[in-house]
Amino acid sequence: RMHANHMIGKCLVLKQMYDRAVNTFNRSLEGAGVMNEAVKTIYYDLGQTYENMDDWKNAEQLAGLSLEIRKELGDLAGQAAVLGTLIRVAQVQADFEKVIQLFDEVLRIAHKLDDKEKIAEAIKNTGVAYSRKGEYDRAADLYRQALRMAESRQDMSMQAACLSNLGNTKYFQGQ
Repeated sequence: RMHANHMIGKCLVLKQMYDRAVNTFNRSLEGAGVMNEAVKTIYYDLGQTYENMDDWKNAEQLAGLSLEIRKELGDLAGQAAVLGTLIRVAQVQADFEKVIQLFDEVLRIAHKLDDKEKIAEAIKNTGVAYSRKGEYDRAADLYRQALRMAESRQDMSMQAACLSNLGNTKYFQGQ
């Protein structure tokens, strides 16, 4: 029953019937006494649904709960994914100190997973947060660091993003 309701909720999300999806996800959680893979996934999907609804308060609350469950289960990749939701909430709230703190956590996890792509992405995105705060020199340093990593992996897409961000940083500095 839990799995069926979860799948129905996911279908409702795809049809952008978010209120019904929230109710269906909540029904799927009824009676779930044990925190397991299925429960953490439902909490994550519920949080994502709130995010789709621009209900940032509930998205943050559910992401926080999902993060705690994933920490208890030792799910590092899942923690990084949930941190993405918390980052988006902090960005909407223009809380760039929190964005930086959360990207530092993603970076720590990416190092533990030895995920070079995620490391470079976290460094670049931390640079974006510093740029939004007006700390352009720090942002440029981070973009250059991510660029070096992208070059070593021959990741052309990341190289282009870093070079674009560096160009924007120079523009904002009037250079």
